[in-house]
Amino acid sequence: MRTIIDGLAFAKAVAHVSKTLIAGQRQAVRLAATGDGLRLDADGQYYSRADLDAETVEDGSAVVNGFWLSSVAAVMPSEELNVETADSKLRLDCRGIVMELPLIDDPAAEPNVPDLPEEWASIADGGLARAVGAVVHAADKGSNNPVLSAVRVRGSDGSIGLSATNRYVAATARADGSADMDALVPAAWLKANAEGADRIGATGRMFAIAGPVYTDATPMVEGQAPELAAIWPSKDAPLTLTMDRAELLEAARRVKAVKFSGGETVTLALAVGDDSITLGLDDAESGSGARQTVSAEVSGPVSDGHVEGADRRLRLDARYVANACGALYGDRVTMYVAPRSNGRYKPVLLACPDAPDGFDMRDEQLIVPILL
Repeated sequence: MRTIIDGLAFAKAVAHVSKTLIAGQRQAVRLAATGDGLRLDADGQYYSRADLDAETVEDGSAVVNGFWLSSVAAVMPSEELNVETADSKLRLDCRGIVMELPLIDDPAAEPNVPDLPEEWASIADGGLARAVGAVVHAADKGSNNPVLSAVRVRGSDGSIGLSATNRYVAATARADGSADMDALVPAAWLKANAEGADRIGATGRMFAIAGPVYTDATPMVEGQAPELAAIWPSKDAPLTLTMDRAELLEAARRVKAVKFSGGETVTLALAVGDDSITLGLDDAESGSGARQTVSAEVSGPVSDGHVEGADRRLRLDARYVANACGALYGDRVTMYVAPRSNGRYKPVLLACPDAPDGFDMRDEQLIVPILL
């Protein structure tokens, strides 16, 4: 095997497919050079493939340790690189710099290629990466419940919907495309691989995404996805608060900086005025506190935040407010607030009343209020 390829493209591709490797278990990368170019593939946590433009001098294939290949490819010059096999080794050669790795001669170590979709749904203009970025923050970061650690990908009404929830926050987003599927896909895998992908597909229990260079496939998560439509609030809430999105994001991040006590929850109390809201945090254990007022267009009745002498101000987790604002697009964000009869609040909806060209105004975020 001998092929000539751009060194930078090669290093990036090796790094991409090597993300799936499992040390001591599945750590092989296969290189296959043909007249069509150079293909790299690997399997471990999932399957990953890269198809690169290359000038092939001699067809052939080689299998090497992917961790080692990633290390040596990263330090080679970003120039024309000669990749060849000789004397049971893979040799990388550029300007007199030579790196050699032993070939793996074990059929059991070679990457297994899963059945990949024959039909793909196209998603143009970076729509998949944008939609994934809008929802992955809402997925559960733990592994105790794989369903809540997944993103639901479902095709309907000429678009592809993505949603995720950890029970305390939820997010939905849409991308243009048509697909007949309803799949639960690991959120961490989507986040790691969605950039640059412009197609999705499914076959059996595998979900796959692909782009001009990379193709990645992973087993779907088994289980029943939560039906978010059943609890999703409408936009006819009695109280709406429209603010500068960047200002609200900055305020949530700033105020939570005084949370010095233990525990993950960062409780923000929102006091609503005639033309503003004040975000406040009192960390009783450490004795610290913070306040910031944000200008707002307030529509609807404003209460004093107290019911029958008890403090009933709207309280949201600052982490969720910041994540929701960071996931949305548009200069402004609107909170849709609806009280319950007992003085508590229903889940709060956040959405952008306007969005820049190329972004979907149907993206929405939901935060469950904190009950004290």
